Amino acid sequence: MQGPEGDYILKPEATWSTEEILILSFNAKALNAIFSTVDMRMYGIIADCTIAKDEWEALQKHCEESKSVKRTKIRCGTFSAVHLGNNFRDFQLLRVLDLQGAPLTEFPEQITNLILLRYLSLRDTDIKTIPKSIKKLINLKTLDLKQSGDSTSESNLPTAQSPSPP
Repeated sequence: MQGPEGDYILKPEATWSTEEILILSFNAKALNAIFSTVDMRMYGIIADCTIAKDEWEALQKHCEESKSVKRTKIRCGTFSAVHLGNNFRDFQLLRVLDLQGAPLTEFPEQITNLILLRYLSLRDTDIKTIPKSIKKLINLKTLDLKQSGDSTSESNLPTAQSPSPP
C-alpha cells in the first residue's frame, strides 16, 4: 500500500488475502530457488532483489550476451515447429544439433540446409518419417533416431549417394 506521501506502507499480515499469501509463498520459493543456484558473483547482482521476477530480469540482463548462455540456449532450448522455421538460417556453421526430447512431430525441413552438420539427434521425438532431402547433409556422420517415431527405422531412411568424381 502507498501512504499519502507516496511511500510504501506494509499491509498488516492479518489483512492479507489468500491470494496474497499464495503469491508471497510462490515468490519466496522462487527467490530461494534462484539464490541457491547462482554463484557468488551472480549473487552480488541479485542480493538486493525482493521479487523473483526482478531477480530473474537482472540475471537475464547480465547474462544475455554471454557466450556460455548462447551455447546453453542452443543445447537446452525447447524447440517447437514454429521456432525452428526461422532460426536455422542463423546457424549455417552448426555441426552438432541435439533435439532430443523436443516436441516435434515432423522433421524440420530447414535442417537440411545445415550442410556442415555432422551429428543430428532426433532421439525421443515423435518424428515418424525422414525426408529424402536429408541427403543434402553430406557431412552427416551420426543420425540418432533412438526412441523416436515408429517408422523412423534404418530401412525407411533414404540412402545417401557418394559425390561423383570430377
